[in-house]
Amino acid sequence: MILSENKLVQVPSEIGKLHALKVLNLSYNNITELPDAIGELENLVELNLHSNSLTHLPESIGKLTKLELLWVSQNQLGSLPNSIASLPVLNQLSVAFNNAGLKLPNELASVKFMTWIDISGNKYESLPELIFTLINLQVLEASSNEFKAIPNEVNHLKLLREIKFSHNKIVQLPPDFGSTFPQLQELDLADNNLTDLPNTLGNCNAFLQVHNNPFSEIPDDIIEKGSQTIKQFLRKRSK
Repeated sequence: MILSENKLVQVPSEIGKLHALKVLNLSYNNITELPDAIGELENLVELNLHSNSLTHLPESIGKLTKLELLWVSQNQLGSLPNSIASLPVLNQLSVAFNNAGLKLPNELASVKFMTWIDISGNKYESLPELIFTLINLQVLEASSNEFKAIPNEVNHLKLLREIKFSHNKIVQLPPDFGSTFPQLQELDLADNNLTDLPNTLGNCNAFLQVHNNPFSEIPDDIIEKGSQTIKQFLRKRSK
């Protein structure tokens, strides 16, 4: 059911009677609250609440045991309900651009099938530690925050295919960064405060985006030529 861009401000509790519903798209409305009855949608697989005015989610959302995709980006959430731990097959979660410092519950660590998460635009000063427990994560989007460093623990996420850390304040990467992600395809570090890159990135397979950084250890013409030239430079420098 697609009800996006309808200027909705509330969702009737009768929504809970649609037990066969698999997809519910309520994006781009003005919804401020969800009824507890949302938890009665026992067959729901996708719930898109992007760009509304939600300040909280009901604990009943934990009853959606078939939910695989939950998008609550661009709302006014300060936290997520602990019941999110009861979503056993959740694999995509977007909480981007909510309130500064949106609190992710520690219970999220028990969601073992999580492969994609977007925490961009929440003014985090560091990566939330529970991210490092999501060992099946393949896509990590954390742009437009206020990171100054990337902790070594990120190397635990060995299945990552995409890392997006653009528009932060990162000044340094771990010395072995890139060497522990054999499946990495894209690494976006654009618009940070990096002055150098670790040589280990020269051997990674990922496409590098590193423009708009104040590099002092890598010549501008190398940066301008793009990913392959940068990696060649790093490999040569490491010899």
